[in-house]
Amino acid sequence: MTQKHVVIPARYGSSRLPGKPLLDLHGQPLIVRVVQQARQIAGVDDLCVATDDERIAAVCREVGAEVVMTAAAHPSGTDRLAEVARLRGWHPEDVVINVQGDEPLIAPGMIDACAQRLADSPDCVMATVGHALDDDVDRHLGQAVDVGLAGAVVTALDGIVEEPPDAVA
Repeated sequence: MTQKHVVIPARYGSSRLPGKPLLDLHGQPLIVRVVQQARQIAGVDDLCVATDDERIAAVCREVGAEVVMTAAAHPSGTDRLAEVARLRGWHPEDVVINVQGDEPLIAPGMIDACAQRLADSPDCVMATVGHALDDDVDRHLGQAVDVGLAGAVVTALDGIVEEPPDAVA
């Protein structure tokens, strides 16, 4: 039976903002806010924080989050997630969800929809959640990441686009 795993990669040594997972966000560390959101994802078989930092691990354990200590040399959160999957021996058909450790406002419903689409599409091995921006605020703040669309069918979380647009900004 396919299982749904949520991994939240978090590292202390960010080059742009060291210690970011532990920054206070309305009275709680950022990573705790992310864990709280991730706990709302439907049908999760297990959820853990993957980190190489004992300070992050301690904060997560304080709120009852499971922690997997990973190697410090990972160049990305995806590499950290892959280590967790390998260590845990997850089945190749399981759905593994990477919830970024700096997204405290991630909508659990978006993740639910993406995970369901992935589970229902056995030929699809990876999916990324994205949404259209309502305005240019995020772009001006440098927080937006453009998502390029390719292929015959693209799943959008507010519907299915049968053909991708001709050009993506």
